[in-house]
Amino acid sequence: MKKKLREKKEYKEYRITLNHIGSAVIYIYHDDPDVAYIGNVVVYKKMREKGFGSILLDFVEKIVAKFGCNSYILKAAKESKNYDWYKRRGYIDYTQDKNIEFIWMRKH
Repeated sequence: MKKKLREKKEYKEYRITLNHIGSAVIYIYHDDPDVAYIGNVVVYKKMREKGFGSILLDFVEKIVAKFGCNSYILKAAKESKNYDWYKRRGYIDYTQDKNIEFIWMRKH
């Protein structure tokens, strides 16, 4: 499952913040505009375990879809509840990260 991921190229970066809930960053590369890389997904500590992560990720995915992207890629620690949470949300293992503790995940 070795796939080559992005090398640094030109991209657009969108920072998303939902007040009192959390934030995320979307990267869309000029040479592959159908794919959005989602990073830095953070739910503020006092808002965790209350369903706000789903609200945040749903919002991010809706924005990405409006940009015309049909595939989303993000990175998660394999031994974390976030990894399992992304799996339940439809993300699948895509490729191993350089850091063996992390894996890139994809959703179409």
